[in-house]
Amino acid sequence: MLKLLVADDERILREAVCYLIDWKSIGIELAASCKNGREAYEEACRTKPDIILTDIKMPGLSGLDLVEKLSEPGRVLEFILLTCYADFEYAHRALSHRVHHYLLKPCNEQQIIEAVQQAAQSIYTRRQLQQMEPTCAGVARPEYSETVQKVVDYLEKHYSDAALSLKGLAANYLFMNPDYVSRQFLQQTGYRFVDYLLALRIRKAQWLLVNGVPPQQVPERVGYSANPQYFVHLFSKATGMTPREYAQALRIEP
Repeated sequence: MLKLLVADDERILREAVCYLIDWKSIGIELAASCKNGREAYEEACRTKPDIILTDIKMPGLSGLDLVEKLSEPGRVLEFILLTCYADFEYAHRALSHRVHHYLLKPCNEQQIIEAVQQAAQSIYTRRQLQQMEPTCAGVARPEYSETVQKVVDYLEKHYSDAALSLKGLAANYLFMNPDYVSRQFLQQTGYRFVDYLLALRIRKAQWLLVNGVPPQQVPERVGYSANPQYFVHLFSKATGMTPREYAQALRIEP
């Protein structure tokens, strides 16, 4: 279960977020409720939350200060900034730290729930992407059976094929029963074929954007030439940004 930390100096709003929403029903554990940025920082260091919902304007440390102090390479931590200040500079500074969720007060319960759910989905996808990253020197690759390794290698080479499917791969490349291949793939990798392929395509899309490929060209190059808008939706759901926003964030100076 993912852990949520809430930080807001407005007691009524803070308590409403913490106690009027049934967080456990959506797979979220309330780790801490904090009345200022300093307290939030100390609790975050202690409880190690996965998601932090924080007001921007708080005494001690601002929400953006909190983002800057807690962000670190390789850490899978999502922030949701809650504020009544619809100011571009706040959004710009937040975007430079890869903050994907920015809610303006007043916002309702459903908007907050949806933002937390989107952040949770982003965490799951980022963790999956991290596990799929190329291993470093001296670190052994996962040991798969010959069949599963063939599938992994095939996906790495053919992820841009819009017609790629487990059924077609099993029948035309492996000459094996697709149900058997599906079971073996899930047992050994921990992922369903479709989830693995989607995470791979998102990782490849990120790599393309980092290397300067125009966002409008990315869907076609990762297998979504027939429905680029659907890929934009999938990419946004996974990362919190559209490909264009992701590319823009890369150009923001730290």
